[in-house]
Amino acid sequence: MADRRLIEAVKGGKEGVAKALLLSGLGVLRASPDARDASGNPGLLIAAERGRLGMVRLLLEAGAKADQRGRDGASALMAAAEAGSEEMARLLLGFGADPKARRKDGKTALHLAAGKGRWEAVRLLLEAGADAREGEGGPWGSALHAAAAGSGAGLIGLLLGAGADLEGKTEKGWTALMAAAEAGREEAVRALAKAGANLEEKGQGSGRTALHMAARGGSDGAAAALLEAGANLLARDSKGNTALHCAALGGDGRLARRLAEAGAEVEARNRAGETALETARRRKRADVEGEIEAGARSRAEREGRDRAESSGKMGLGEYLRERLEAEKAELKAELEAAREQIARLEGDLAEAKAELERERSPERVRKARGIGRD
Repeated sequence: MADRRLIEAVKGGKEGVAKALLLSGLGVLRASPDARDASGNPGLLIAAERGRLGMVRLLLEAGAKADQRGRDGASALMAAAEAGSEEMARLLLGFGADPKARRKDGKTALHLAAGKGRWEAVRLLLEAGADAREGEGGPWGSALHAAAAGSGAGLIGLLLGAGADLEGKTEKGWTALMAAAEAGREEAVRALAKAGANLEEKGQGSGRTALHMAARGGSDGAAAALLEAGANLLARDSKGNTALHCAALGGDGRLARRLAEAGAEVEARNRAGETALETARRRKRADVEGEIEAGARSRAEREGRDRAESSGKMGLGEYLRERLEAEKAELKAELEAAREQIARLEGDLAEAKAELERERSPERVRKARGIGRD
């Protein structure tokens, strides 16, 4: 009876009633600090989940075990970490809560805090001994996977600095980058790519890269971030699908157009012999089909402009070379004309000299004198 009343007091946030029940001098009226509700969840976990710091402190000081678990294996520390209650988490750790404890699904307090982007709680758990690589190879991966797929893009640097493996994988072979791409977390994709994540890593079985996952999930932002980082548009998954096939399968026309404009092979065929256009057509997505065609046209027009610009630059060079040759020819002609004029002048001068010499000859002089006597 006392235990049931204590649980009611915990759920109702009635600290005075709870304290009276915990400190009652009569054994039959004294409640256990480890009392549980009908579902098997301890009062400490219930208080933590409801954010009741005072009640958590009261139960701990009354002797409640800090690490007692709920029906799914959750602890009060996990609830505090996920909620981002640094003060409550610090209190529980002070009473001996295990920062490495796992729920039945394998998640730790660090996973939960990272997935919610709880920076202070993550820092506190790491300082208390939580392992940044805990969970690698499991269904959820490490806290880095949780941060990447959740709201923890800002925690990626902290977790990597604490020893998280950038290329660590889940049991399906997914890296944190794949988890971020599949969840459509553009900011996390950018942070992981900047940290040097392998863009071409493929998931076990599916053979999909992060770009395939972003395309299949219809995340235009994540796909754009991957393309900017240099992701391979031509990569194939285990079924021979390109990212463009995945976009067609996902039914995202805007993303399909982005991929086509970026250089995806519109005519590439998967193992079923189908192009992305045919995939869209089979799925009766005329909108996606139209966007792929529009993207391909846009790319062709852009490439045409680039070629024309390149050709224009080459034409200018040819023009300048031709002008130079023409000017050289003009100068050469002018030089030849000058030489000919000099030759004519030299000829005229020689003729004038010869005439002068003739005028000065003795015979001419005698004749001139004789004529003078007559």
